[in-house]
Amino acid sequence: MDNTYQWVPFYEALADKLIVYNNKRNELFDLMKKVASEQPLMKYLHFEREDWGGPLRHQIDPFSVIGVMNRGITDANRTVLAKILADAFELKLLAPTQFAGFLCLITGGHSLREWTSCGIYSF
Repeated sequence: MDNTYQWVPFYEALADKLIVYNNKRNELFDLMKKVASEQPLMKYLHFEREDWGGPLRHQIDPFSVIGVMNRGITDANRTVLAKILADAFELKLLAPTQFAGFLCLITGGHSLREWTSCGIYSF
């Protein structure tokens, strides 16, 4: 397989694992809170803020889990996070190291969230 798009099968495997949590968002929250407590790159999820989120504060959706790697971070950090998620969800695939064609979610300081190629911002 061409290593350029090695993130594609990784994402497919992660999605297959996440579907199990379709009706178990509390369990997914607990798992991600534990993982995030051990990884500074996930601090932005703010699990320590008990006052945020209202009655749903102990839930997380699968898109937020995938979004951990889709932020505007370096490929090296993306690989670190992929390894962590692979361990947390017991994926049999190695974490990808190349992310050609990968889409990033722009989150910081923008009124609208949008997807774009990593490193290329279009407004």
